[in-house]
Amino acid sequence: MPQLPLKLSLLALIGLRDPEQCDWATLRALQYAQIHRYSLSRAIAHAMAAIITLSIFFGKVPLVYLALWPVGVAVALWNVMRIARSLAAIDRRSMTRRHFWRQAIGVLGSAIMWAIPLVFFAPFGSTTDHFALWTVVAMLISGSTFVMSIAPMAAIVFTSVTGMAALASFALEREWTFMAVV
Repeated sequence: MPQLPLKLSLLALIGLRDPEQCDWATLRALQYAQIHRYSLSRAIAHAMAAIITLSIFFGKVPLVYLALWPVGVAVALWNVMRIARSLAAIDRRSMTRRHFWRQAIGVLGSAIMWAIPLVFFAPFGSTTDHFALWTVVAMLISGSTFVMSIAPMAAIVFTSVTGMAALASFALEREWTFMAVV
């Protein structure tokens, strides 16, 4: 167990560099061992957000897209939850870089599923629909940042992908003010 408090660079805290005062695997194990505890609340948040998104775009986006997209969200979220469960009690085992990147890639899948409505559903709706969707995604970003602050790479991946998708969607719609806010 490393001596606390540690002085860590931002890159070491995120997991992209080795920390100077302790072992990379030990620090990651401390960060990732408990993330499975938030799986249910994350699943509920994503389900609520998906229902709101579907209600915003129902009757505007082709039904096949609206039918397939929540299935993709559910599969991506199931994968993230499965990975989080596999990391339960990782502090008693050895955390590897493979574990670290597997979790980050799992979150990437979820982020991509939320980028889809920003880029592909928003053009079917009104400006109000687009702003409402961004509000829903911003809620997920805030929740991810809060819940995953102990293992920040997940929040960084989710925020980066959905944020870039929001920027692109607002740029395509020439919503420069909202693009600047994102």
